[in-house]
Amino acid sequence: MYTVLILLLLSLSGLIIYKGFQKNKSGTVIFGFLLFFFIVFFFWFLNFWGDMLWFKSLGYNQRFWTLILSQTGLAVGGALFSWLIVFLFTLPIPKDKKLTRIIPRGLGIFIGGIWGASN
Repeated sequence: MYTVLILLLLSLSGLIIYKGFQKNKSGTVIFGFLLFFFIVFFFWFLNFWGDMLWFKSLGYNQRFWTLILSQTGLAVGGALFSWLIVFLFTLPIPKDKKLTRIIPRGLGIFIGGIWGASN
């Protein structure tokens, strides 16, 4: 049920974004993206809070924070490493093609962060 609720809310925000693009209304698009990020953050925070309370009830509060800080550090390290690699590979692209340079760098940061956090 929890997953169905998340999928319905994310679908709703996707529909709002789509309708905003379709009607060329930037306010609706921005609202859709804000709703999407709020939903993702809210459900992430619920998971984080539940895990924190569980570790605390078992007396492993320090272990929880060690785990969270190490995952965060590795995610930041992975994101920076992959950004550097993608940055070096996109240097030959002409400066007038900004979007062609920005999108791979953003994807590199995202994928590198996930890779770092999972390892």
